[in-house]
Amino acid sequence: MGRKQGDRTPPRGGLQELVAIEWELIEKLRALADSASEDKHRVQYYLSLSSHARTLAFLIGQCGGGESGEDLAKLL
Repeated sequence: MGRKQGDRTPPRGGLQELVAIEWELIEKLRALADSASEDKHRVQYYLSLSSHARTLAFLIGQCGGGESGEDLAKLL
């Protein structure tokens, strides 16, 4: 049995893998932001970091973990 066209739910295990990828990206961006020598570069890293944090919050919500932003803040 295949996936239906337009089905937006990822395959089994897909959400957990995406959450892991987002965490990796967040950790790398945080390290890059901390080591940036110029403010303009640091700002760009933090803008990207905030985007990935929103994505992570969405994915965690899809997994059934955490119903509020406070839960994500505790994880971070």
